[in-house]
Amino acid sequence: MLGYIRDHLNFNVLFFHIYGPSSSGKSSSSQLCISSYGRPSIRRNGLILTWNSTINAIAAYLKDKIGFCFILDESSSRSQETTTAMIYFFTEGIEKGRSTIEGDLRQQGEWAGSILSTGESGLIDSASNFEGLRMRLHELSLRQWTLSAENSKNIQRGLQKNYGNSARHFALYLLKLGEETVIERFRECHDFVMSKLPHKDQFSDRIADRYSVVLLTLLLANECLKLEFNPEKVLALLIDAEEESIEDRDIAKKAYRFLLDYITTVPSRYYKWQKDANYKVQHPFNETNISFQTMEGRIDFEGKDAQTIYFQRNTLDHILIENGFQSPSIVIKAMKEKGYLQIDSGGKLQVNRKMYPDAPVRTRVYGIKIQPEDRGIYDTTLASDGQESVTNKRTVVQMKSQRKRHNTNHVNIENLFTDEEGSE
Repeated sequence: MLGYIRDHLNFNVLFFHIYGPSSSGKSSSSQLCISSYGRPSIRRNGLILTWNSTINAIAAYLKDKIGFCFILDESSSRSQETTTAMIYFFTEGIEKGRSTIEGDLRQQGEWAGSILSTGESGLIDSASNFEGLRMRLHELSLRQWTLSAENSKNIQRGLQKNYGNSARHFALYLLKLGEETVIERFRECHDFVMSKLPHKDQFSDRIADRYSVVLLTLLLANECLKLEFNPEKVLALLIDAEEESIEDRDIAKKAYRFLLDYITTVPSRYYKWQKDANYKVQHPFNETNISFQTMEGRIDFEGKDAQTIYFQRNTLDHILIENGFQSPSIVIKAMKEKGYLQIDSGGKLQVNRKMYPDAPVRTRVYGIKIQPEDRGIYDTTLASDGQESVTNKRTVVQMKSQRKRHNTNHVNIENLFTDEEGSE
């Protein structure tokens, strides 16, 4: 499907990562998905590769394949940097530009289709914090992908003898319908998906494009191959995944939350500054405990409420990069747009502050404004031994697997698309 209409879209590759516990049926399910196109095997001429392959080796395999579907198995074998680079490379759908010995541009190989990645854990958590990455990568997690171990084994046995049949019939059906009809039905799917997304951001339109390819593929496969795919449940699964992903794509909010938590791991590196006149009385141990050689910033309080966190620019850049936010300037810009950043009177992103009371000069720093609902998260009272206590009292955010899924069972697409040309 994607290979047929890619000239009308702004992407070439659908990239899905399915993950779950070992022996949950991930491999069997993914092999079933690709079996229409060829042999679901890691052996010669098979459609299964591993994440342990080099980018150049995979590029050679993908080159000039349009309308393909293949598997990248076992994602845990890759580092963060390599994982991020490979996801961007795969989804780009074109080789890197290279020159010949004569200095001319070498012809670049292209590809278009679908990639299924498998692993025991999510790829998002092991990749860098780029907004665009979360738009290109779609993760699906289930505790069990097949009915049972026996069911999984039967699927794999059957696929080794029966594969590579239905994709040909499906391709011929697309040609019979014609590009104009397929594009029109794709647009109907897109409008339908957009209407069902409960929350939208700047990426939602492109996410809907990708989900519409899946939805239309299921609808046309049911028509052409007389199958009984359930588009309603598949779309519900995708929308659930989108609801979990949309918060992760908000790079400003993610960085803000990370910085709040980060400070609790190194409280001695942050000078606690009381704005009232009783600073020395309320925090007598602050100056003796802090090391100005290792100090990273300061936290301003009004009473017991934290108001602002100040970071020196190089310090904040280092903290963000070390924790997977690969472009601090983009993060800072996003935080400004979302209202997390304190702006000086001239509109500049940094403000002048002394990092501690007796500092000889003011320093240009970033000020992160603590939101009203978070101002009581740091406990700065004195502990019983006279040492200052800094703890994070914010409610722990639920892991993805614990979050309440959005109920999309109301989605009803039965008879949504009617096309006389679509029936045989």
